[in-house]
Amino acid sequence: MTDASFCAPVFILVFLLLLLFPQYSVEGAADGLLLWFHTVLPALAPAMILTQLILKSNGVTLLMHPFHPLLSHVFSLSDQGAFALLGGMLCGYPVGPSLCSSLLTEQKLSRKEAAYLLALCSYPSPMFLLGYVRQQLPESSSCALLLISVYAPVFLLSAAAKKILHYPKVCAPGQKAPQNGTDVLEKAFSQVSVQPEARAVSVLDSVLYSVSDTMVLIGGYLMLFSILVCFIRHAAWIPGPAAALLCGIAEMTTGIRQICQVFPPSIQLPLCAAAASFGGISGIFQVKSVLYQDSLSCDQQTHGQALSVTSCDPQTGHRSFSDIQCNKNAGFDIRHYIGWKFLHAGFSVIILTVLRQVLPLVFPLHW
Repeated sequence: MTDASFCAPVFILVFLLLLLFPQYSVEGAADGLLLWFHTVLPALAPAMILTQLILKSNGVTLLMHPFHPLLSHVFSLSDQGAFALLGGMLCGYPVGPSLCSSLLTEQKLSRKEAAYLLALCSYPSPMFLLGYVRQQLPESSSCALLLISVYAPVFLLSAAAKKILHYPKVCAPGQKAPQNGTDVLEKAFSQVSVQPEARAVSVLDSVLYSVSDTMVLIGGYLMLFSILVCFIRHAAWIPGPAAALLCGIAEMTTGIRQICQVFPPSIQLPLCAAAASFGGISGIFQVKSVLYQDSLSCDQQTHGQALSVTSCDPQTGHRSFSDIQCNKNAGFDIRHYIGWKFLHAGFSVIILTVLRQVLPLVFPLHW
């Protein structure tokens, strides 16, 4: 049974709800599109365009040079991987996974490092936390605690991902360690004849086309999940606290607003931190869309290029370039990403709770 047929009853139910309650459909769609137009598009599109241009212009090494000692030794990342992590932290959903997938598609990351990065490169932006979320919370809430609870779990996620994924790979005695994890990919890529017509479209135009497609997808998901949130919000048979939690799980932005309207001030901050760290089901679909786009791009490149490596070396076990090109996104399982986001949300709540108990109430964190 395909995913579409499995979800058919859900689609039918939602369609019936649209017919029975058209006013909620219009209200939810308007809320989602206004949120996309006024908040998401102005904040996210420039960040995605500039990060992609940095990648295309080979400026990653220059930009990451000041941060290399910290990110390399603490997180065991290459310059490209560190750029994906930093971009995900500063630019918000889904820039981190998008950068990670783009770097993997361009053979600048190994599949092992990309899978490791997928566990810790996806965050809400500081602008979103200090702007939108801070406006919803009571004035006595601590911005510093909010930022710490959302970003500090990167160290715990890194430790867990290294243990689970066995990253970085330990080489046997006398074996040369791969450089940035891409030695096999670079060797195969060097044997590929790049077609001259592949450069027909300018770099800026190609980036704008790609980002435009991504932003339209994000807008569509925001509209659909905002409709769902509107139905949940107006469902009289769902208790207010349960409805607010469901809204936070479905869509992060409108869910945070509902949480702050329903729950008492004492627990608003932990719940908002958990919702922001998880990103909502809408955010998961957005991440899946950017991963899927790069997977399609990978397939198009594979079918559009003349590959000279088509065999497997029986001594080294290295596969052909076409085999690597078709399967290198196999480590990008959205189910793994969902598990990491649940873990991220749990770490955020734990860190925030511990800090509230340890730090004095007069500690100057209320800014």
